Amino acid sequence: MTVSLKHAFTSAIPDVGDATLVEPSDWNAEHTLSMATGKMLGRTTAGTGAFEEITIGTGLLLSGGTLSSTDVGGTVTSVAALTLGTTGTDLSSTVATGTTTPVITLQVPTASATNRGALSAADWTTFNNKGSGTVTSVTGTAPVVSSGGATPAISMAAATGSVNGYLTSTDWTTFNSKQATITFGTGVQTALGVAVGSAGAPVLFNGAGGTPSSLALANATGLLVAGGGTGRATGTTAYSLVATGTTATGAQQTLANGATTEVLVGGGAAALPVWTTASGTGAPVRSGTPTLTTPVLTGLPTGTGVASAATASTLAARDASANLLANNMVASYATTATAAGTTTLTVTSAQQQFFTGATTQTVVLPVTSTLGLGFTFRIVNNSSGVVTVQSSGLNSILAMAASTYATFTVILASGTTAASWSYASGGGSGAGTVTSVGWTGGIVSVATATTTPAFTIAGTSGGIPYFSSASTWATSAALAANALVIGGGAGVAPATTTTGTGVVTALGVNVGSAGAFVTNGGALGTPSSGTVTNLTGTASININGTVGATTPASGSFTTITGSGLVDISGASAGQIKFPASQNASANANTLDDYEEGTWTPALTFGGGSTGMTWTLQVGWYTKVGNVVTAGWNLQTLTKGSSTGAATISGLPFSTANAMGGVLGYVEKLTSVTYPGFYINIGNPTIMNLLVDGVANSMTDTNFAVGANYIRGSFSYNT
Repeated sequence: MTVSLKHAFTSAIPDVGDATLVEPSDWNAEHTLSMATGKMLGRTTAGTGAFEEITIGTGLLLSGGTLSSTDVGGTVTSVAALTLGTTGTDLSSTVATGTTTPVITLQVPTASATNRGALSAADWTTFNNKGSGTVTSVTGTAPVVSSGGATPAISMAAATGSVNGYLTSTDWTTFNSKQATITFGTGVQTALGVAVGSAGAPVLFNGAGGTPSSLALANATGLLVAGGGTGRATGTTAYSLVATGTTATGAQQTLANGATTEVLVGGGAAALPVWTTASGTGAPVRSGTPTLTTPVLTGLPTGTGVASAATASTLAARDASANLLANNMVASYATTATAAGTTTLTVTSAQQQFFTGATTQTVVLPVTSTLGLGFTFRIVNNSSGVVTVQSSGLNSILAMAASTYATFTVILASGTTAASWSYASGGGSGAGTVTSVGWTGGIVSVATATTTPAFTIAGTSGGIPYFSSASTWATSAALAANALVIGGGAGVAPATTTTGTGVVTALGVNVGSAGAFVTNGGALGTPSSGTVTNLTGTASININGTVGATTPASGSFTTITGSGLVDISGASAGQIKFPASQNASANANTLDDYEEGTWTPALTFGGGSTGMTWTLQVGWYTKVGNVVTAGWNLQTLTKGSSTGAATISGLPFSTANAMGGVLGYVEKLTSVTYPGFYINIGNPTIMNLLVDGVANSMTDTNFAVGANYIRGSFSYNT
């Protein structure tokens, strides 16, 4: 028998006679499979897949199309009954004299924790007597609490002074922090058993101390009595002093409070100190080098270093008019080399600030609230750069040129702007003598430059001055009368150009008036005559009769109105081009669009195309105005697995109305009597396929599994 394959689908298309192609008859033919001698057809590789050749194994023989065994065995004459054994740890079997009188022994050991085997009668009884049942209620014994029932909620309360329960983490911490076990010293435990206040009992804080038989105090406070005497720990009034004894018994005595204006003066031996009213105001001071806190001096002090008249190394005093007289007030100063940086002054900065160097510097004055009204700084710029003075808020007050100075005075004790300061400046360039005057740059000459300089400008009569370089003047040649001046470019003198008759006159006429030049986008007027060789952007041109010998070489006209034949049949003509995007017209006699192109028709079942493959899938269209003629050619290779109503989508333009039509050609479709389609206005680019051209939709069941052919074309309005 020969094994062969044949396609389920038979093509009805005739051959074209091309031996280089796979013809339909080749597809329809029965294909014989070939394989090696002594092989079988099957599959050894795991999973579904192609057939494989299988080699015949030992003991088998493939001859004349029959597979037989080559093993020669004996003849079984009898089989003994199955013998059971209990040896081993697992089920096992053995066969004796298998070719003649086989005896089969099955070993079934007794099941245990280590053996797999038969359950013994004793074990069965044990397992059979195991308890079974359903929990119906669970109770709890305090402190455990149960909600009862088959699914109880078990809980326990937190332990308190009156409730048994679990120990909270807080209580655990408390108990864990309790005092560890105390080992009592000799007599301590006995003393703890004696009532407080009795002999042998512990003494409590602020409690009675009793009468110790002996006691040594290494450090005691609040005791007024020494050596067994009696007395009191506090005075009779608040903030009083306790004085040592002045009597033979050594009794303590309380010193009365002193007033805030009194000082304590010693009373001598065996006498109390006495509070005495202090003279003057302020805190008392000691002799030597006292520190005076806001002392008030009445009159000019006298003594060493003080004199009524100002002399060297004496205190200076103001006169009756608050004036202070001195030969010279010496102000401190500081010098800074400019470095294009910033110098920030404070209340402790020197009053005079000198700046030297060859570059700039910025000076920031202090916040005026730290200085006081009338506070001054004098700044001298001895550098060759500019020194800029700013307020504390970085507002510019004065840019000081080289060799200038200025004094800045606080006039507002608040604010950070320039308004808080006033300044007076001076210095800089002064008067001098000019020794010589010159001129650089051309066309100007200087006479008697060292005494009474006279400047003279020289140039060409009728010419104009211009820059012959970036810094040099020159004069052009004489300009022609009634001519236009034309620039010569960098370094080149301007010159005149000759104009045609009437040009200069036309330049003097207002645009839009007769005789004036026409500007781009301006009014053209009504020319008496003229020849157009290249005209674009004209709104309307009326062509009456035959165009003369001078024909426009090119043009772009918005509207062309002709009363005769418009002929575009020239050898290099014959084309009318429309824009890519339609410029729609409402005029019924206006052709406003033409387009040719392709589209991709897509066949779907129920909106899907899972697994569908194509042999041919093309579409084409031509659009003239609002009429579209679309055609398509579809040929499936496999229809896939999607199911449902059949549609073709992807029309290049939406239909303006709901419509229907007939499919031009179909093949391989079944149960289709009058293939057609309709387009719903709700989906204006989708063709719904019909089996009878009326209302019954095509579905995936009308299509063959493999190849299907659908071709057609139709016209519609968009």
